[in-house]
Amino acid sequence: GLGLGCGICALSYYNAYGYILCSIPFFLISMKLLKKKRSEILKKFVLILGIALLAGGWFFVRNALLHDGDFLGRETIAEQAEMYAMEEFKPSSHETPDSLGLSFSETFLDSEEPYVDWVKNTVYSFIGVFSFLTVFMDLPVYVLYLAFLILGLVLFLALGIRKDWWKDRGKRLLLLTGFLCMVIPLAMSLYNSYYSDFQAQGRYLMPGLIPLMMMIAGGYDALPGTFSEKEGIKKAGPNRACVITCLLILFYMILFLISFFGYLGPNCLTIFIGS
Repeated sequence: GLGLGCGICALSYYNAYGYILCSIPFFLISMKLLKKKRSEILKKFVLILGIALLAGGWFFVRNALLHDGDFLGRETIAEQAEMYAMEEFKPSSHETPDSLGLSFSETFLDSEEPYVDWVKNTVYSFIGVFSFLTVFMDLPVYVLYLAFLILGLVLFLALGIRKDWWKDRGKRLLLLTGFLCMVIPLAMSLYNSYYSDFQAQGRYLMPGLIPLMMMIAGGYDALPGTFSEKEGIKKAGPNRACVITCLLILFYMILFLISFFGYLGPNCLTIFIGS
């Protein structure tokens, strides 16, 4: 499963490569925690590597054979774009914050043309901006989504890590590698926006969604136990946990229905169905 997952990630977009990188220490340290022998670790590592190469390696071998060793295909893409793209889209005429001599703050934090509101637009589109990034939801919807996400993270940092995650070595390893899987796509998106193509789009951060939701769920999961400890009632935990879980699911379902039927459906799906 790990080998197949790494192979599929290799065939997908570059911002998913953080999972391949983090899978290596996660596997090796996990084997050490399980007290596996070196011979068994080596056999499994070779097996995982072989499956990953079978699933995704053929594509890079093909690129290298067809494009004079350019196994990633980036140089070939640039050459073809220079030959066939419209003039304003050719790499030679493409302006970037780096080529314009802009600083990091001028690129990502200022609100002046041509690079405006990178943080806001990235956060908004990570939650949901529809059509060709032209259909925004109303501000209260974004505020409710952000409040839900931020509260879960705060609870995770204040309660979840201390009560559960950091005590268990396996969960601690999952937490640290999951955090890296969130940071790597963000760093790559910042780098690409500054040096290659300015894109304030949350879709480039989507690989970080899985560990992010893992942490948020861990934060809300730690909440009912905290109430039970304060009340000193051991049997109250599961009942309170069930109530809180149901309320959270209901709240999130309402947000989803508002997003889907209030914005996505009327502005995108009707056009698609009509065409």
